[in-house]
Amino acid sequence: MASKVFAVFAIIVIGLVVILYFITPQEELGLPPSPEENIYSDGDNWSDFQELMFGSNSHLADTDGDGLQDDADRDPLTSINLEVLESAPTELDSENIRNAVDIWPKLFENTTQTIYLETYYVADSVPSKIYNALKGAGERGVKVKILLDKEMYEDDPSQADYLNSLKNIEVRTLNVGELSGGWLHSKYFVIDGRVAFVGSQNWSWTALEDGREIGALVRSKAFGEALVSIFEADWVKSGGSPLTPQRSNDTDGDSWPDDYERWVSTSRTNPDTDNDGIPNSRDSNPFVPLDTSVAGASVEWFYPVETAPTGDLDNPYIRDTENVLCELINSASENIRAQLYQYSTAGNYTMLDNALRKAANRGVEVKVLVDNKSHLNTDYPHPEVLDNLAIVPGISVKIIDIEAIGEWPGGGWVHTKVLSVDGERAYVGSANWFAPHMSHEITLGGWHAGPTRDVGIVFKSPETVRILENIFTQDWNSEYAGAL
Repeated sequence: MASKVFAVFAIIVIGLVVILYFITPQEELGLPPSPEENIYSDGDNWSDFQELMFGSNSHLADTDGDGLQDDADRDPLTSINLEVLESAPTELDSENIRNAVDIWPKLFENTTQTIYLETYYVADSVPSKIYNALKGAGERGVKVKILLDKEMYEDDPSQADYLNSLKNIEVRTLNVGELSGGWLHSKYFVIDGRVAFVGSQNWSWTALEDGREIGALVRSKAFGEALVSIFEADWVKSGGSPLTPQRSNDTDGDSWPDDYERWVSTSRTNPDTDNDGIPNSRDSNPFVPLDTSVAGASVEWFYPVETAPTGDLDNPYIRDTENVLCELINSASENIRAQLYQYSTAGNYTMLDNALRKAANRGVEVKVLVDNKSHLNTDYPHPEVLDNLAIVPGISVKIIDIEAIGEWPGGGWVHTKVLSVDGERAYVGSANWFAPHMSHEITLGGWHAGPTRDVGIVFKSPETVRILENIFTQDWNSEYAGAL
């Protein structure tokens, strides 16, 4: 008798649970939203399922608290922050600007998932705290992938081979010389897809401690994932495995099956619905382009730029370095500041030179600061090029020589690649002002070079540009700079 009573009681309880399941919203039961439900818990025009897929909070209309609803936010998961990081000898070090050599290890120490690093080379002279932080990340389970220029690796493979021997660190090389006659010259890394550094700093003691370098630390998932797109293309070209899983029933190859795309309303035939360089599956808002302008924001607009060595490595939705630099110069109405390692018209490359001359002719004040080592390089006709530029009305040119304050023999140079315009717009990156870095082939005597791999960032942020111009003004007025 007791067993019958228990059986009846159990049936009643199970029935109540089933009824409660069907009448209680799934999110209250702790279950993920269904793509068919069309629940909009926070009223931001994205369904709870879309929020789940894009990574935003289905109970907050503004996940990152930046004043923009998730569905209208170019980067709904991170409140965008842009910081200038410098490297400099003591005499030129800016008190209020953090140094890359101090910040890089802290970033690696706080990584939880991935580090993707693409750089010209890795030298054993890099301060040990940086390599120790990379090693520690790998030991914690962080997946570290490093891509280097093959020819530079072959010159001295020891440090790269050591890193490759460490737990969870994989080092590969890309033979850009074979692909285009150029070289892999980019200098950036991306941490957990959310924090990125891009600039002029090579991985050497000279770059991080002895020379003048400038880079940008960008806290933005959207920007980070755009750089990951560049990295993945180069990584796969080097023979590495894709970073995103390949799935069946995926017409556009963005690693989201067509059913996913239908449920979240992204394109099933275009892997990058908003054409901003970020695949749908990694884009936290695949409907609003990364370069969307937001009036009043500390970073009004920003986006990555690239020089690609070959057509198959050229992301059609990431803008080319040369075009962006020319656009910046052509947009100037008041002033232009260029702080450069290299300024060359070798091989009759005159795009940037002509753009500066035209800017001066329309009344823009132009100042160009170039490193002495590059200026005196006898391989290229630099001296006469800058002498001729300096006589153009409205253009001032100075050569800066900091070798005397460098500690490393032959060290101490200005290696920056920075262009700022009207105190509010700028480019920071790895591209020298020389034909191969602008996607052009060049032949000088018996030497031939083709397009390089370079990466940078362009942005509108008066606050950030003010910092860049403070560095420029300090160096321009220093005892180490002299007018032509």
